[in-house]
Amino acid sequence: MMSSSERPPGDAAGRPGSRTGPAFAPQQVSGFNLEWAAAFDPKRVERLTGIEAVNARIESTVERAGEVLSTHAVRRPAGDDPAARRRMLDNLGRGIRYRTILHRATLETPGELAYFTELHRAGDHHRVTDQPIQTMVLVDRATAFVPLVPDTPAAGALVIRQPGIVATLVNLFEYTWAASTDLEPAEPYLSESERQALELLGRLRAFLADGFVGRTVTLETAARHVGLSPRRLQQRLREAGTSWRAELERVRDEVATSLLAEHRLPIAAIATRLGYSDARAFRRAFVRRNGIGPHEFREASGSVPF
Repeated sequence: MMSSSERPPGDAAGRPGSRTGPAFAPQQVSGFNLEWAAAFDPKRVERLTGIEAVNARIESTVERAGEVLSTHAVRRPAGDDPAARRRMLDNLGRGIRYRTILHRATLETPGELAYFTELHRAGDHHRVTDQPIQTMVLVDRATAFVPLVPDTPAAGALVIRQPGIVATLVNLFEYTWAASTDLEPAEPYLSESERQALELLGRLRAFLADGFVGRTVTLETAARHVGLSPRRLQQRLREAGTSWRAELERVRDEVATSLLAEHRLPIAAIATRLGYSDARAFRRAFVRRNGIGPHEFREASGSVPF
């Protein structure tokens, strides 16, 4: 992961500046600076301003990716963004390989440990470090996203495709990964019954999310999809500590927040797609689950930095 000491002399835009806090092995630093100077090609470095532009570019790049390596320092809680959570789970379901390094302080934010543990168990392998780091995203070891301003991802990012620089950043990631610790112990953390319950919930939630975009969702159709009778499905859900109605409302709320955050559909159209009788019924249900209305959520929503 890249901390301020791992940048070349100067700031993200290449202007002279200072650097602090070593994270590379000392013998690597001079080599990194020489490689930066020798390999730099302005045509392969693009500047993006604002977090919306950065996240949109990362999402479009990751859509075609096979591997994503990332490091995250302390940041705004990602667990509060259901749309970001769903995108990550969808990407993992499509087979994209993720490895993520977190600064330990990130996990002190309420809800973040549960959020990253969920992703970790879904296939995004996480490690934790106590060393100073900067946010960085590496896609297919060919494209790098680094903040314009250290510790301030919301300001924007540099998109780097220069092979020499990207290779050096990948080496930095691997160096930090090897020195970090696993988010969870290596021993199995799920019993067979827990694993089966988690798999069932994952398949059911994916089916429900798809169902709100083009087909009618019923207990019968969901049960057929997961290979169970309606009665057996309800029994399995009770054993997992949930219910058909709870899962239906949970996924409907996740789809609602995702559609609201995208700012494309009118709220009345979202209400219809989700099966509400009208926008007022949608608002009442949304307030009950989230504490604010759809309009207020849409106005306050913003993408999570990186």
